[in-house]
Amino acid sequence: LHVLTHSFPTRRSSDLETYQSIYERELLRTESALQEMDRAVETLLEQLTAETNMETTGSETSEPLTIDIHTIPVTKLLLLHYPPFNESNAPSGFTDLMEQYNVDTCIFGHLHDQISFKRIPKEFGNTKLELVSADYLDFILKQIM
Repeated sequence: LHVLTHSFPTRRSSDLETYQSIYERELLRTESALQEMDRAVETLLEQLTAETNMETTGSETSEPLTIDIHTIPVTKLLLLHYPPFNESNAPSGFTDLMEQYNVDTCIFGHLHDQISFKRIPKEFGNTKLELVSADYLDFILKQIM
């Protein structure tokens, strides 16, 4: 229960079981989304490969295009409501997923107090972190990319 217990005032056993269930469900949903992102990137790369091969077929030159699609940069973004860790910034299932799926940037909100604003690191592992709570940003849009 690294993530969810920080925002709930009670810690009864039945509450913790409920929170653990919610946490595990959200981990499954997040992993499913990350898996879908990986499949979408792979499909796109396959389509680009096919298009590149088609463009050289029947051309007047026999030289293939020199586009190496595997060098095309892909930026993986993960959007969460809560930070991917607890109030101690301890690793969690979410940070494990960020590492496993090579997430470049994790964008999240939920935090609304100065103490929380100051404790958020700029990175977690290889993932850049972006806190985008409206009050943290003083209700000004932030350019992330």
